[in-house]
Parts: sequence; C-alpha cells; structure tokens
Amino acid sequence: MVSRIPDYSNALVEQAYTGLYDITPDWHPVLGKTTVEGFYLAAGFSAHGFKLAPAIAELLAEEIVEGTAKSIDIGPFGLDRFEKGTLFRAAYGGNRA
Repeated sequence: MVSRIPDYSNALVEQAYTGLYDITPDWHPVLGKTTVEGFYLAAGFSAHGFKLAPAIAELLAEEIVEGTAKSIDIGPFGLDRFEKGTLFRAAYGGNRA
C-alpha cells in the first residue's frame, strides 16, 4: 500500500480481515462432472457465485438428472479444460490481453 500511497507509511492498522478468493486460472468457474463417479463441481466463482447460484443450480440439476445440461452447454466449463489447454481467454482477470 505504501508503494502506491506513500502518505500511508505512518498509518496504523486498527482492524483487518481476510477471506478466500476462489478463482480459477482463467477466471471462469468449473462446472459439471468429474472423473470421480457421482462427484460434480460448481466452484471457482469468487464473488460471482452468489448471484449466479440459481442458474448454476438448475444447470447442475439437469446434468445430474438428465446426464447433460440442456439449458446451455456447460462443456467448456469442465475441469478437463485445464488438462486440455482450452482455457477461456478474456480481457479481464488474470489473463488480460
């Protein structure tokens, strides 16, 4: 902080907190089946998970009950994208163009 705002060099910290910032390397969530039978993922949303939860729940319910998400194709969000090297490219997050 001091390197950006030198006047803070004499500031005292009275209170602080921390939390987990769960984001994937390409800043997009992991959704769907895994290689473990019966184990499905919906992770890596960071702060977006709360507002997307209803839609994600519907997609995962489709995936679990029907064998595939019918509303939209969640295939590109699969965990295997890291192994395949098919990460999302975007102008935000850790992979800025």
